[in-house]
Amino acid sequence: MLRLERLAQEVQPADKTKCEGQGAKHYWANLFNGDFTREKQGAEDALNARLNFGYAVLRAMVARSLVLAGLNPALGLGHCNMENPFNLADDFIEPYRFVVERHIAISELTGFSTEFDSAARKAVLGFVECEIKLNGAGYRLPSAINESVASYVRVLDGRAKALNLPLDALTDLNEDESWA
Repeated sequence: MLRLERLAQEVQPADKTKCEGQGAKHYWANLFNGDFTREKQGAEDALNARLNFGYAVLRAMVARSLVLAGLNPALGLGHCNMENPFNLADDFIEPYRFVVERHIAISELTGFSTEFDSAARKAVLGFVECEIKLNGAGYRLPSAINESVASYVRVLDGRAKALNLPLDALTDLNEDESWA
């Protein structure tokens, strides 16, 4: 944990020092096992397939919330690939990724099939029911995403100065008894 905190403090724009990559390697090795390698495209192993599926569902939830708020999901802040129609959605996914990762890590502790069939997909979808803390209040994931997007709109309108995000994901993990 201390190594990740140190690396997080050293990340620079465009990751010139490669701290983000080092942190990701350390994170994945310690979240699952030392042999795990994260594969985004064309993953054939069950763990990466579960993560990719979970992130796709999360992305769809975020994109839906953005569109409902009248925002264009393609107009991102940090993500700005001209070929990506979900840049802003990808920006909003970042502070919520831990929900998918935590859910899958807990599922792995109890053991899961190496098959990624409909039963496995249904099990992954359980992350949608997770409770998220925003400013001390508990929200189900869809409501938390909606609140984060609404806070973004308030910032854009000048009615607020800060986003309402689950900034302290590690605190949530430490308080979750099933995680320990």
